[in-house]
Amino acid sequence: MTSTPTPRGDPAFDVLEAAISKLGSEQERGRAFERGVLHFLRRDPRLDLAAAWLWADWPTRQRSGLAATDLGADLVAEDREGALI
Repeated sequence: MTSTPTPRGDPAFDVLEAAISKLGSEQERGRAFERGVLHFLRRDPRLDLAAAWLWADWPTRQRSGLAATDLGADLVAEDREGALI
């Protein structure tokens, strides 16, 4: 997979960042940021990902009995070859 530029300067990212900054708590901002990044991961064709999930929604986490609580991994992505990122 090739490296992609950061989204700064992308109008959609700028709108997301502005909206998140207005949220009250750090926890609310964190959740909104995770969902925003998930949106980009699922839709940016430059990444060519097969799938992306929030940690709590990742099917393998659920099947293996791993905790749904955030342990540092917020998002999981899978490339077209099945490798986890």
